Amino acid sequence: MRIPIIYGRHHYCRKIVKPQDLGILAPLGNIEHFEYTQRYGHLYWIPLFPIGAAWHARGKDNKLYEINDALLSHLSGIRSSWYSLLIAFLGPILGFGGWGIYCAKEAYHEHEYKVYREAEDAREYKERIDYITHPAINDYYCFHNESRDEHAKVLAFNDTAIKLSHLQINPAKMPMPQVIALLSDTTDTYSDWISKRTLLELAKQDKREEIGLLGEGTFYVDGVIRLGEPILEYYGASNMDHFSLGLRSKGKNLTITSLTGASSSYVLPDLWEYDNSRYFEMKKDPGEKFAFNFTCEDDMGKIYKYRVSGNKDLHSDVIITKLQ
Repeated sequence: MRIPIIYGRHHYCRKIVKPQDLGILAPLGNIEHFEYTQRYGHLYWIPLFPIGAAWHARGKDNKLYEINDALLSHLSGIRSSWYSLLIAFLGPILGFGGWGIYCAKEAYHEHEYKVYREAEDAREYKERIDYITHPAINDYYCFHNESRDEHAKVLAFNDTAIKLSHLQINPAKMPMPQVIALLSDTTDTYSDWISKRTLLELAKQDKREEIGLLGEGTFYVDGVIRLGEPILEYYGASNMDHFSLGLRSKGKNLTITSLTGASSSYVLPDLWEYDNSRYFEMKKDPGEKFAFNFTCEDDMGKIYKYRVSGNKDLHSDVIITKLQ
């Protein structure tokens, strides 16, 4: 079925002048008043552009009539306001206005994301610095360069350096029992002492250096992970058309077995690998408080229960409570 395109011409009144305003006191028959009418082209009755303006007489029968030159000479010097012409451009004004609002919203969201990303980068940098400054046996490091990632675990440390052992695989992609076995193995295969000062510089991620035990190439410290008890962190929120709150799991793999008070795009039971995030969605009710509960199980069968609460308009006011 073809939708008809409705277009044409129409007019509106930009100014009204009564005969008395022109000094005409005698009756003018059928004439009620004079109107400066603006004609415009429209599409679906939305004005797009002006196509001329002229003075007309409005009759008592509500019709417009042409006026003679004698009356026109009295009216030709009268000016209407410039903004009365804007109605003829209503379509383009609405279009540019809508585009401007869209651009402003996009700029706001980009700024909001930039602020959030800067805060996340600062938090992750602080975390890297803390782990390097206060290391623990079996912390594992991810080093990154332009072509590949390399991994290493902590075998020993002192006040000024950390002894790292090169791992041939990424522990984050292994089942938890294998990770525990890998990190519990104290066999010193290929290791080297690296100064904390060097690791702290590489943790800034603004430069790379060669690290002998990792092979060819220059690297920076992309992350440091400490396995053990699960750690849930607030990861950000969005409330465009619904309220969506993100959490990041660190420390170990978890499987979400139940969820109440919110929904998720993942099917339960859901394997939540460590250092990954999950988003929990709720109905958007700005200004209202929220709370939801979920239960997890680790690879060794241990149960963890959590309650997440806060205010949907104050994303920073998020409380993660461990119930079990």
